[in-house]
Amino acid sequence: MEETQCYKRALDAQIKNKPSRLPPFEPDSSEPIFGKNEGELMVEKHKREQNYMKHQLEAAANHKRKAILHQLVDQRQDLQMLQRTQREHVADRTAELERVKRINQCLQEDWERCAAMKKQRDLEEKAFERASDKLFLLDQCEKYPRCKQCQRRTSNVGESNLWPLNKFLPGSRLLV
Repeated sequence: MEETQCYKRALDAQIKNKPSRLPPFEPDSSEPIFGKNEGELMVEKHKREQNYMKHQLEAAANHKRKAILHQLVDQRQDLQMLQRTQREHVADRTAELERVKRINQCLQEDWERCAAMKKQRDLEEKAFERASDKLFLLDQCEKYPRCKQCQRRTSNVGESNLWPLNKFLPGSRLLV
């Protein structure tokens, strides 16, 4: 019973303190009763939406601008890389042509030197064929009794001017 009375008192207090949601009825009011503040809210909402749209458009424009600038920077870097590669290729090609030119020049000089040497050998061979038979070494040896370098006789075959001092000590020799 106490609980029911407590509950009833709480409901009565809620009914007394209940705010009225609807304005009092006026049959011929000149102002609109419902939606008095709707116009202000709509204007405010419209302004917020416009600001939001401006912000989005600016963000999109900034994004596009950054993308274009990034693309231009990439193009400039690619162009610089291509120019550097082209310069390196031209330098490599020039170095290769210089190397081939030097090799060809060296080969031509070698060929000219070899041709001159062959011509000299041919001339020497013809001169040798025309010369008398006194050009052979054995024919010249008959003129000279001793060799000028080692003072041996030209007829010496395996003999030596050095005599061993002692036949038991082969390492010690004296000049006789």
